[in-house]
Amino acid sequence: MTALTLARSFLFLFLLCLFNHSLVAHAEHPIITPEIQDLMQEAAALFHQANENDNPEEAEKLYEKALLRYQKISRDVPSGNIYYNIGNTYFRMGDIGRAIVNYRRAEKHIPGDPNLRHNLDYVLGKRQDAIAPQQEETLLRTLFFWHYDLAQDIRAAIFIGSYISFWIAAGMIFLSPWRVSAWTLAPFAAIAFLFASSLFLSRYGVEEAAGVITDREVIARKGDSRSYQSSFIAPLHSGTEFHLLEKRGSWLHIELQDGRQCWIPARSSELI
Repeated sequence: MTALTLARSFLFLFLLCLFNHSLVAHAEHPIITPEIQDLMQEAAALFHQANENDNPEEAEKLYEKALLRYQKISRDVPSGNIYYNIGNTYFRMGDIGRAIVNYRRAEKHIPGDPNLRHNLDYVLGKRQDAIAPQQEETLLRTLFFWHYDLAQDIRAAIFIGSYISFWIAAGMIFLSPWRVSAWTLAPFAAIAFLFASSLFLSRYGVEEAAGVITDREVIARKGDSRSYQSSFIAPLHSGTEFHLLEKRGSWLHIELQDGRQCWIPARSSELI
C-alpha cells in the first residue's frame, strides 16, 4: 500500500466517522421545545412529591402521573436520561421488570453513566431468578469493554484524537532529519481503526434483539402454545432477561442468559 493510498483510506475513515458522530450527536441532543421542557419539569416535580409522600396510595398516583409525562417525552425525544428516569419511576413503583427494560434502553445512550450503572446493578440484584450469563458473553463484554462501556461521544473523541495524533506523528517522521521508524504510527493507527469500527457497528451493525420478562411470573413452554409442556420446573419471574430468537404470532422464542431456550407469550415481556 502506497503512502497516498494509506492517506486516502485514513481520510475516508475520518470523514465517515465524523458523519456517523454527527448523526449520533443529533439523535442524542435533539431540540427541546418549551412543551417538552414543561413536561420534564412537571415529571420531576411529581416524582419528588411522590418520594416525599408518606401515604403509599397517594405516592403511587403521583408516580403514575410522573411516569405518563416521562413516557410522553420519550416518544418525542428519546434519550438516555429520560429512559433512566422512567426506570427510576418503575423501580419506585415496585415494577422491577419494566425498570430493567428502561435502564437497558438508557444504557444504549449513556453506557458509562455511573448512576445508571449503580441503579441497574441494584435492581438486577433484586430479581427472583438468578440466571448466570454464559462465559462466552461475559468474555466478549470484558475483551471489548471499550465498545460496550464507553458512550459514543467518548469513543468518537478517542477516535478523533488518535487520528490527529497519527498525522502529527507521520509529519514528524517524514520531516524529521533523524531516521524514525514508521512503526511509531502503528499504535495510533490501531486505536483509530478499533474505535472507528466500534462507531460504525454502533450505527450500522445488526444488534441482537433482547428483552425482559415484565409479568410477575410466566410459565415458559416448549412450543408456541399453552398446550405444550412447561420447559422448566419453576416459572420465570419479572426481571429475567433474554435474547429474542423468533417471534411467531403472539409467542416469542427466547434464549435465557445461560443458553436455555423456551417460548413465552409476547405480552408477558417487553423488548429493549
